[in-house]
Amino acid sequence: QVDEPVAFDYYTFSYRGFKPNTGHLPSEGNIKGDSEHIFEYVKGLYPGQRPLLFSHSLGTGPTTALLSKFGEDEEGGPACVGLAMPYSSMHQTINELGFYTPLILMPVIDGWNSNKRIRKMNENVPLVILSAGQDELIAPHHQKKQFEAANSNTKKLFYSEDADHNDLRTPITLNLLEHLEFMDSCIARV
Repeated sequence: QVDEPVAFDYYTFSYRGFKPNTGHLPSEGNIKGDSEHIFEYVKGLYPGQRPLLFSHSLGTGPTTALLSKFGEDEEGGPACVGLAMPYSSMHQTINELGFYTPLILMPVIDGWNSNKRIRKMNENVPLVILSAGQDELIAPHHQKKQFEAANSNTKKLFYSEDADHNDLRTPITLNLLEHLEFMDSCIARV
């Protein structure tokens, strides 16, 4: 039970090759490297504390890569993870949307097999997955598969039939706030 207000600092970044950043054409390797670098940087700002990770849509791929990297290293990894509208794999998502993938873009989307990676996460790290019934980009079955694949002893799947892909405030987040015992388990691990 959290008896006092808890303050959080919020960090976000843009991947190389995505606006406003310039540089190399984004690839899975570059994005993973950037994510690891930022994660380690933020951990260094708060010695003795562990970050909570929250990502949405495309960002859930790098987050699951971080989870698989830390695996059994509970102390080095995140305290808690939230994934909003994650995908099983980028190839599957693109195929379901009916897009043709030009050969020039293949290095950008070379897999992101999130379900494979989330199986390697530390089982003691709490995980919440948000799913939206009206999501036209990433169908809800992706979140269900990710939830089933996740190697977490404390995991929750929050589904809202009325929410869409970019609906992070209501009604999904309000549903999450109703489950404060889950949030308490996250905050206790920071």
